[in-house]
Amino acid sequence: MSIANMSAVDDGVFQNLARFLAGGFCQSPGDVPWENLIQQAQGNRLGGLVHRLFAGLDDMPATVKDTLGKGYAQESFLTMMADQFIGPILDLLAAEEIPVLAWGGFAYRHMLYKDPAERPSKHIDFLLHPQDIKKARNSLARVGYRRVLAASDNMGTQTTSADRGFRHPQFPFQGSCVRLSLVCGRPDRQADDYEALWRRSLTPAQFRERVGDEGAGELPAGKTLRFLAPEDALVQQFIQNEIHSQDLALQPILDTALMLEHWHPDWKKLIKRTKKWDVADAGYLTLHFARELFACAVPPVALQKLRPDAARRTWLSYVIKKNFLQSNRSQSQRPSIYQYTDEKQILAWLADDLESAVGFPKMDQISELASGVPSAGQHRKH
Repeated sequence: MSIANMSAVDDGVFQNLARFLAGGFCQSPGDVPWENLIQQAQGNRLGGLVHRLFAGLDDMPATVKDTLGKGYAQESFLTMMADQFIGPILDLLAAEEIPVLAWGGFAYRHMLYKDPAERPSKHIDFLLHPQDIKKARNSLARVGYRRVLAASDNMGTQTTSADRGFRHPQFPFQGSCVRLSLVCGRPDRQADDYEALWRRSLTPAQFRERVGDEGAGELPAGKTLRFLAPEDALVQQFIQNEIHSQDLALQPILDTALMLEHWHPDWKKLIKRTKKWDVADAGYLTLHFARELFACAVPPVALQKLRPDAARRTWLSYVIKKNFLQSNRSQSQRPSIYQYTDEKQILAWLADDLESAVGFPKMDQISELASGVPSAGQHRKH
């Protein structure tokens, strides 16, 4: 049985994931580098998903099947245990009439995946209005949650970290907590669009109606629960990719590919909001990654509209070359997206020839890096 004909892979995005995780377009199960597959699955926290994708291969070694099966069972158990807390938390906040917006990996896990165990997330993340944070914090404290003080805040600000993490003694794994955020990924950029983000948000029923049953995952229910509109979810993913650009992992690109494949975003709205949040650079590269790795249909006009200017392209080329070096030097760390892509191909996206950058240019069309490299923020317009 070939990877291309695996019965469990009924989705083009997942089929491409299976192919390159398995070491390329292998023609038979015997071609699959099983040890490397397990390492990639564990390093990217994709054990549950990889288990489903490869479970149908008849010639899978018993040891590999056992390893992937145990990993999936563990993820399923932890996910089930964590999800037991979601309903009571939503009921608690609804009783106080506190609107909450599902956020981050927790939101994508339920918005995109039929089986939440295929997209593990340690935390339960909600975005709240500033006026509701104290009331929400007190409500959680009354039922046994205790504040967790964090040294840093991966949502882009350290000013609210003391208010974000709340942990219940019965949480199933160490380090997990309920995180309440006051701000979006980049607080310095949210002022003009923050309230509109809330107005555009959707109830679980509205979200399912917007993207269809095939495009929606296992959505939790809650009277005051909201989900980001598809275009806003993509923009917030771009923001997170910019924050973590130096160690950008495979999971966010997979999430992006699934959004593009199943949600069919309004491209005009997506381009406009990406620019409004000032993440055109990250949007441009993320869309290229989704197109390159998962064969997503990205309109050329979208890449044209988001394409950085010449000075930014020079800077991004420098950063990308540096990230490739870091990726090659730190094989023991969590795999980054740069381990799954061709450095020259990415640099080609930043070439001076616009027609080449939108397509798949020849290597001799790649522009040379300028001798002087500007600072990261020097050419950004605010």
